[in-house]
Amino acid sequence: MTIFTNKWRSKIKNILIVGLSLFFTINVLANYLGNYNNNSYGINSTGNEYGAGNKYKSNSINNEYGEYGSKYSNKSVNNPYATNAPKLYDSQGNYRGRLNTTQILYQIHMADMVVNILQIA
Repeated sequence: MTIFTNKWRSKIKNILIVGLSLFFTINVLANYLGNYNNNSYGINSTGNEYGAGNKYKSNSINNEYGEYGSKYSNKSVNNPYATNAPKLYDSQGNYRGRLNTTQILYQIHMADMVVNILQIA
């Protein structure tokens, strides 16, 4: 009985190690920037000036001096020529395109969905 228990412990330990490795890998590669909507009360909303939409927050799309809000950054929503703008995902995790000033209107319909912004490194 002890051998059976040790085998299962080893398998569970391996599964946990792989799961945690994947979790940390995804978190290192992805930078969650918030939900792209105009909800002024949602803490993750880019429309909340005290949450994800804070113009002083380093990774806010509303920070005109930050990587994701500058009109010069290649990762910015405000640079119409950005080739690495943040990616948009709907609430089911489906990719919806990239967010920048030239693509907002025809890439997504804000009334139809809440969109998560995720920048993949």
